[in-house]
Amino acid sequence: MSDSIAEKVLKIVIGIAVFLIFVSIALLIFGPFLSPILLSGPRDRLLKDFNADIKGGLQRVVTVYSYSGAPIRSWRGKIDLSSSTKEVNMIIDNDKRVIIQGGVVIVEEQ
Repeated sequence: MSDSIAEKVLKIVIGIAVFLIFVSIALLIFGPFLSPILLSGPRDRLLKDFNADIKGGLQRVVTVYSYSGAPIRSWRGKIDLSSSTKEVNMIIDNDKRVIIQGGVVIVEEQ
């Protein structure tokens, strides 16, 4: 007996669905054991960036130094950072915006 095209397509779709369910269950069971080995660095950075975006920054100390190495100014608190090749933008404690152009900027997470 020959199957119609619709029956053949249905069998393929069911086969793919069963395979995807099997892979999903396998990842749920074995994923926690593999992720620290395979993805710990990128995953941790992604989670930290996401956490900082959601909470409006992280507890940090930002210090600006002159090119000769002398400290110019320092900020401490919940700081949200973004940067480009020309400047560093900070929002401190969801209140005060600071834009730094020039100098050496050191950011330390607390």
